[in-house]
Amino acid sequence: MYDWQLKNTDLLNAIDEFNLVFLKQMATQYKNIKVLDINTFYQNQSQPFIDWRFFLLHKCL
Repeated sequence: MYDWQLKNTDLLNAIDEFNLVFLKQMATQYKNIKVLDINTFYQNQSQPFIDWRFFLLHKCL
């Protein structure tokens, strides 16, 4: 764990909930939404079209 994670447990919980609950729900509910692991994406470059607004939103949370 990083120091910021220890000091900001509410933020860490919100990020976990966003990643583990909200994104899974959206991907299940809407078939045109794909959830990508950004680390896997950079390694494989297998998805040609990415909505970067998601990553900006995720960074703001």
